[in-house]
Amino acid sequence: MPFSIERYTDERRHDLRALLTDPSLLLEFEWLVQRGELDDPTRHPFGDRSGAWIARADGRPAGFCVLLVMPSKRGTWAMARIGVASAFRRRRLGSALLEAVERRLASLPAERRPGELRFSAWLPSDSAPGFAAHHGFKHSRYMWSMERLSGELGNPRWPPAIEVRSFDGSEQGLQDWNDCSNRAFAASPLTVLSTVEDCRALTRASHFRADGLLLAYRGETCVGFCRNALHPDHAEVDVLGVAPEARGIGLGRSLLRWGVAWLERQNVARVRLMVDGENDSAIRLYRSEGFETIRTRELWARPIAVEAEPFSDAP
Repeated sequence: MPFSIERYTDERRHDLRALLTDPSLLLEFEWLVQRGELDDPTRHPFGDRSGAWIARADGRPAGFCVLLVMPSKRGTWAMARIGVASAFRRRRLGSALLEAVERRLASLPAERRPGELRFSAWLPSDSAPGFAAHHGFKHSRYMWSMERLSGELGNPRWPPAIEVRSFDGSEQGLQDWNDCSNRAFAASPLTVLSTVEDCRALTRASHFRADGLLLAYRGETCVGFCRNALHPDHAEVDVLGVAPEARGIGLGRSLLRWGVAWLERQNVARVRLMVDGENDSAIRLYRSEGFETIRTRELWARPIAVEAEPFSDAP
């Protein structure tokens, strides 16, 4: 049966909501829904305003794709979030959505065009590894979702000359948080350079609590932070970062212990975090504090083609 790929607009928000609650897509995208990252794809901080689509087949919403463009010190890269409901798979909808992404990327000026396209999926997955191989994507890395299942929690032991301050919502606090974040993750291939406005937008998210963000200072320079997030069925140490000049002194462990203790005081049932599977030092730290891997997310990547071929809406 023929299908169509339509540009996402506010009028199609109902179609997107229907897809995100489809049982075959719910577990894959629930974590993004809880974080509010799919509330309005065209207004995501890193979203491309012309980079969201809805696939329709048999008169019904059948799939979607959201394109993110991520600036980093290592070069800009793109992320495609693609979902096709199980009733409509194996009809080229996923391929058509990917082709829409490729055409959009190829239309960008050369100086703005990302060098790499990525997508990811929770494992095990019946379709994602085959889709990746078919379209020339190669394994990039794993991301691990970890949960604190057991063990006594030690108290933070703040290193000498470190002063911790709760986030006060001030412009200086936003600037300090943003600057520390960019320094802490500058060397990561998954890094996304943030701005003060990105941080400000995060403070408006439903999962954000101002007293759940702690900044660590050495003198007047913010050298570490821990930001927590509260979701309906769990809580997360959402981001923990330490600037390079403050590593190796126990600051990361103290920030983690503070974050877990803060979350547990909110009477949450589970405390989670997400970590790059190649960040060995972070994984060792989390395991030593009682976290265990509960889910694995695989990330695939490939260079972005300069030109994209048109696609047919044939089945």
